[in-house]
Amino acid sequence: MKLLRIPSSGQLLKMLARARQRAGLTRAQLERRVGPSQELVARYEQGERQPGRKE
Repeated sequence: MKLLRIPSSGQLLKMLARARQRAGLTRAQLERRVGPSQELVARYEQGERQPGRKE
C-alpha cells in the first residue's frame, strides 16, 4: 500500500504561489477570479494567515 504524502502548510503555501505564477496571474487577477482580496492572497502566500482561520 502506498502512503499519501500530505504537504506541510508552508509547502502548500509555496505550491499555491507557484501555481498562481505559472498561470501568469498577479494577486489582483487571482482576486478577481476567485474572490479573496489581494492582501489576503499575499498573506496566505507569505504564511501570515491560514485559510479557514478567523483573525
